Amino acid sequence: MVVAAGVLALFGVVAWLLPQINEPIGPSGVPSTVSDDLHLLPYYALRSVFRMFIALFLSLVFSFIYGLAAARCRRLRMVLIPLLDILQSVPILGFLSATVTIWMVLFPGSILGVEAASIFAIFTSQAWNMTFSFYHSLLSEPQELDEAARSMQLTRWQRFWKLDVPNSMIPLLWNCMMSVGGGWFFLTASEMISVNNRTYALPGLGSFVAVASEHEQLGKVLWAIVTMVIVVLLIDVLLWKPLTAWAEKFRITQNESVQAKTSLVLSVLRRSGISDALALVGRPIANLMFWLTRPLGRTGARWPAAGTR
Repeated sequence: MVVAAGVLALFGVVAWLLPQINEPIGPSGVPSTVSDDLHLLPYYALRSVFRMFIALFLSLVFSFIYGLAAARCRRLRMVLIPLLDILQSVPILGFLSATVTIWMVLFPGSILGVEAASIFAIFTSQAWNMTFSFYHSLLSEPQELDEAARSMQLTRWQRFWKLDVPNSMIPLLWNCMMSVGGGWFFLTASEMISVNNRTYALPGLGSFVAVASEHEQLGKVLWAIVTMVIVVLLIDVLLWKPLTAWAEKFRITQNESVQAKTSLVLSVLRRSGISDALALVGRPIANLMFWLTRPLGRTGARWPAAGTR
């Protein structure tokens, strides 16, 4: 019952936020400031967290595609890895200046264009270290597991989902945590976008702090910091601790951890039966992906052996 209530509450919050995000631009255009009323802080926190996790999901997809391409093709690696080094050295404001106009053109007459620019800015603060983590995990896969995947003639999708992702799960998860933590530092820049002497303000903790600081309202800045600390603690308890405890099953080692990681939230989820429900939904998707990716061939057809990478 607790898990069901939590899932319904999550869907309710998302459904409540989505119409707000896609609202049309008013006659005066995108606002250049936001209200600094304290009662709006919970709403601003939800908007910021929503942007953060959309960017995190896009960063994961990018990491899987980019890292896989760089690890599996030596010629692509010679271009993609130096390019990734260059991209991670570009400041976040450099991406904003070059892309905010593009997003506004893609979503004309809608706040969604500025939202997309903000999410993209947060994405640029998260994606690069996650991509490097996944790439290095692919290069460091144990040779015996690589040989097992080849001898079992797994398809490309099966190898990716049954070997590549599980092998990279623990370091990738820690890099996700670091990326979300780093994303909090870029909230102000991503929610108060200044381009060509024009400022676009989106509701969020970062824009609230920027407005309160501009008005020299230290008390409201402190309230925003307290709100941010509460949000970070809730995310840690409800998401990161369960995930780190769950990911221990993917640890490849001869010795078990000195102290097993535990999580009350994970224990509740395991006893709730939600994993069985997810399996019923995921099994048809897995079968569909298996049939769709069969034309791509099987593991070992063209890739070099693990020892020659």
